[in-house]
Amino acid sequence: MERDFNFNVLDVIRNRWSSRSFKKKQFTLNDILPLIEAARYAPSAYNEQPWFFLISVTRQENEKVIDVLSESNKLWAENASAFIIILARKNFSHNNSFNRWHFFDAGTSFGFLALEAENRGIAVHPMAGFNHDLLIKNFKISGDYDPVTVIAVGYRDIPDVLPEKIRINEKPGLRNALSSIYKKIEDI
Repeated sequence: MERDFNFNVLDVIRNRWSSRSFKKKQFTLNDILPLIEAARYAPSAYNEQPWFFLISVTRQENEKVIDVLSESNKLWAENASAFIIILARKNFSHNNSFNRWHFFDAGTSFGFLALEAENRGIAVHPMAGFNHDLLIKNFKISGDYDPVTVIAVGYRDIPDVLPEKIRINEKPGLRNALSSIYKKIEDI
């Protein structure tokens, strides 16, 4: 079954999905920085921009990131060319009070990053499956930040390179019906 769009939307939205199959191709920091540039322009509460990105592009750096992933993500993520870890600063810089929107804003920055990646023919796969405490320890994350996600980055490959139990799900995910995710205020 294919995705069912009710309206015409941008091609980068239509085509973007979280692939697990990556070609083994080396990336450089300059391959990643345009994605970070796009993320930098995401909106945020009070223009706080609470996001921070840790980037890995070398084999040694990537292995350090893979070490914090869940076992199921380790099965496929080893072929990613690079990784981006998104952190969200918990407090506002102007008064040090808790920023209750820090996670939302960091997630929005990922949305911009993901669309720019798709625009450039790069696949990104955000993961919640990582060891939060180990990530904080291994990357010396200050208590001022929350880890949000670990993102595998690379060029899509054919599904055949994946283990069979992962290969069967290597396709764009379906979405809930449009009518099931909204309600007009007057109908409440």
